[in-house]
Amino acid sequence: DRTKFFTYQPPVQEDSLKIYTGVNQDSGDNIRIVVENKPCGDGMSDIKYRMRINLTINGRELHGCGIPYDAARDTSRSVGNKK
Repeated sequence: DRTKFFTYQPPVQEDSLKIYTGVNQDSGDNIRIVVENKPCGDGMSDIKYRMRINLTINGRELHGCGIPYDAARDTSRSVGNKK
């Protein structure tokens, strides 16, 4: 029951942020993902990621780091940069 599905909607550009939003019409679940192109550290390693990510799903906020989708698919490229 933890998997949620949302129809893709193109992001809205707001200053330096990309904001994705969605609502599942069947369940009423809602999601908001804010992507900021600023370096981010996970606090557990020396890896610096390229993006800060804020996810809100059904009112619950989560914060983390991210990399571009293409970089995640290409295993020959580094995920982040060491300090």
